Amino acid sequence: MNDEELSELFGEMREEPVPVDSLVRTRMRVDQGIRRKTDWTFAAWAAVCAALLLAVLFVPSRETRTSVPVPKTVAHRKAPQPQIETPAPVSVEPAIRRQHRVRKTSPPPQTVAIRIETPDPDVVIVLVSNDRPERNQN
Repeated sequence: MNDEELSELFGEMREEPVPVDSLVRTRMRVDQGIRRKTDWTFAAWAAVCAALLLAVLFVPSRETRTSVPVPKTVAHRKAPQPQIETPAPVSVEPAIRRQHRVRKTSPPPQTVAIRIETPDPDVVIVLVSNDRPERNQN
């Protein structure tokens, strides 16, 4: 089938009326899908609200916790402060000393260009090279 035949077929289908029972079944399925979705979201929100309510009711607050009262005789006495002598600061030298190496300055690279002319006046070969001194790998 080519495009023209398909467009003619769709044109014919557009002119035919849709059966009423097909419309009713389609609308019922769409309505059921919407209801399922809303029922699920309502149930989820209800579960979250119930969990928050239970957490508020059953988690004890700080005010309801009981503590053992301190006897009055102990409460009025002050504990003696321990005398701690701090040692004099000791200077610590790093275990590894870093040596800063001075880089040797190398001469700037020299550019070498070789021009080769061919018998054809439109073709010229140019070879360009940057000569750098080799570094010692020691």
